Amino acid sequence: MKKTTPYFLLFILPFLIAFHSTLIHIDWSNLRDVIFKDKYYEEFDQYLLHPTFGQSVKDLENKEVQISGYIIPIEPQRYILSENPFSSCFFCGGAGPETVLELEMKSYDKTYFTDQYLSFKGVFKLNIDDIDKLNYLLQSAEEVDE
Repeated sequence: MKKTTPYFLLFILPFLIAFHSTLIHIDWSNLRDVIFKDKYYEEFDQYLLHPTFGQSVKDLENKEVQISGYIIPIEPQRYILSENPFSSCFFCGGAGPETVLELEMKSYDKTYFTDQYLSFKGVFKLNIDDIDKLNYLLQSAEEVDE
C-alpha cells in the first residue's frame, strides 16, 4: 500500500516552521550588560576601552537577533547601527560604545543613509580583541520590515 502525505500538512508546515523561528527581538537595553575599562595597547601606544560582557549579552552570542536603530555610514559599504541619531551617537559624544553595533551585511546591494531608522536581523557576535571593529557585530545582516 502506498502512503501519501495528507494535504493539510502542506498547508500547516509553513506555519509550524514560522512558529519555531529562533529569531530573538532585542533592543538596546539588552546590550547594556557590559563594563568598559581602559586597557593599554602597546602597538598603538594608547589606552582603549576594553569590554567585559555580562552573562545576558554573552547569551545572545551566535543567536539570530533583530534590532532597530539609526544608520551611520562609516565608509562605502560599511555601516553602523546606533541607538541614537548621528548627532548624539557614540562617535559624537554623549553615548557609550554599547549603543552601537557594526553591520556585516549579507549583501551590499543597497546604499543606506545617515539617520535612516531601520531594522536588521543577523547573527549576533561579540568582539573583544579586534580594535578595528566595534564590540558588537551583526553578521549576515539583512534589513527587515517591521
